[in-house]
Amino acid sequence: MKVADVMSSPVMAITPADPVARAKNLMLRYRVKRLVVIDRGKPTGVVSMRDLAERLGRGTSTWRHRPIDHIPVARVMSEGLVSVAPGTDLGKAAKLMLRHG
Repeated sequence: MKVADVMSSPVMAITPADPVARAKNLMLRYRVKRLVVIDRGKPTGVVSMRDLAERLGRGTSTWRHRPIDHIPVARVMSEGLVSVAPGTDLGKAAKLMLRHG
């Protein structure tokens, strides 16, 4: 079995400069839990609803008084993205996921 057999397609993406409000709206509209962050045509990270809740919920007073349409995704995304091609064996992808969390 290949990754393509179980992956979501198309991949929902956003840029690091896009506001957090756009990320939240895309996730709600398309019923996805995370978005790939693309910078200059390359995947650089992921932003999830969990990222938004954790980072904005425990934010400093500066963050609490700043509307989410003024906070860039780059400030809340998770970096260090590990990716594989759709043709990758599912077992190999699972091992990578376990190794990299």
